[in-house]
Amino acid sequence: MFGSPARFQILNQARAEGRIWYYGDHAYFGRFHYYRCTRGDWQHRGIGEPDFARFDRLAIDIKPWRRGGAHVLLCPPDAKFAALMGFCATTWRQNVLQTLQRHTSRPIRIRERHAVDRPLDADLEDAHALVTHMSNAAVEALVAGVPVFVTGACAARAMGSDNLADIERPRRPPGRHKWAAILAANQWTLEEMAAGVLWRWIGEGK
Repeated sequence: MFGSPARFQILNQARAEGRIWYYGDHAYFGRFHYYRCTRGDWQHRGIGEPDFARFDRLAIDIKPWRRGGAHVLLCPPDAKFAALMGFCATTWRQNVLQTLQRHTSRPIRIRERHAVDRPLDADLEDAHALVTHMSNAAVEALVAGVPVFVTGACAARAMGSDNLADIERPRRPPGRHKWAAILAANQWTLEEMAAGVLWRWIGEGK
């Protein structure tokens, strides 16, 4: 199924019954032209077989890791998404803010989902790190060279951290080009889907 809240009851029933399930949504890169799909997971974990040529055709420039930065950018989930995932958005926000405030004196800038009219790049400018649950904003931050912290299992996790206590010591691992090429190998155009490219790839459990 693709990400429709109306169909989550069906998806959760399939998961509870231990059935194989597939989830699709907007792509990691080139949204509205590409779409992602994963078997038994919400997002790809960024570990597997890369397709460097496919990523390079996107003409995305991976910036060097940023050192320094003035603020922490917090991208909280909205209430509807959190409820579908089985947690409370308000509680998540409170817990994350309290943890961050214990471990950093940097200002925390909050970017609400679907509630801002400025591009993400504007908020990433001079950001020390980005914190989110499993938003694709973390993927975009990694490409921009901004370290990320995530609290959910998502595509950015392999290149980030889940320990908010380390906010002043963010991970900056090598291998972002390979990681991005793995994600690029796991997103498809509608034409590729119709031609069976997605099914032939994902059916192998990649």
